[in-house]
Amino acid sequence: WVVPFVLTAGLVVGFAVYCARDVQVVWEAWQDKVDEHGVEQASARAVALASAAGAGASVVAALVFVGLSVAAPGCVVWTSLLFSPALLIAGGVVLLMGGCGVGIEVGVGVAGQIVGGVCIAIGMLSLCCILVCYRKLIPFMIMVVETVSRVTMQNPMMGVVSLLGSVLSMAWIAAWMVAVFGAIGRYGDNFDNTYGRMDDFGRDGGMNDWAHYGLYFAAVLILIWGTQVFYNLCHVTYCG
Repeated sequence: WVVPFVLTAGLVVGFAVYCARDVQVVWEAWQDKVDEHGVEQASARAVALASAAGAGASVVAALVFVGLSVAAPGCVVWTSLLFSPALLIAGGVVLLMGGCGVGIEVGVGVAGQIVGGVCIAIGMLSLCCILVCYRKLIPFMIMVVETVSRVTMQNPMMGVVSLLGSVLSMAWIAAWMVAVFGAIGRYGDNFDNTYGRMDDFGRDGGMNDWAHYGLYFAAVLILIWGTQVFYNLCHVTYCG
């Protein structure tokens, strides 16, 4: 999978550079739509600063998590196992409550309820797998975390590996976002799914829903693929 990922990464970065200037067009168009509804829109600078602050906080949290794994490996393991499903369930509940809210369009409300239900179901299934299927393996996992944390403290450069993985993941997400929003700005008219819309050559220029779903799936797959690659690089380095 090395060669396909390198080619994919090169395409994502190259396309992000190619479409970088179109991101501003998408932002201005979105701001115009928001202004029509009288909603105050944050500036691009504020969004960038908030994203940078969140990224920095995640790096600090990761380093603190490594330090805690030395002092309390059992607590770290249980927290890492239970936090994500619990957060997913909480997010699903919020989406369900928001979908039932007053003043929300019917389509948006139903979509929120569906996504919220899916999040709750996935969170509950994850908890069942952890507490029923994987429970007997957790003591061994605690021993592995204790060993890895001890090796990490004895070799400080392992912390640099973690920092590098975090930076690469954030860079990948940024490149992906620029590529996606740049593509929307440059080729947005081609994504119109209105049937019967004719292009300059007299052909039907509409894109059906299945083509949209295929593009969404490919975009999300590329995003998750890249982040998992950088995560596994750190994981393999620690375990090796």
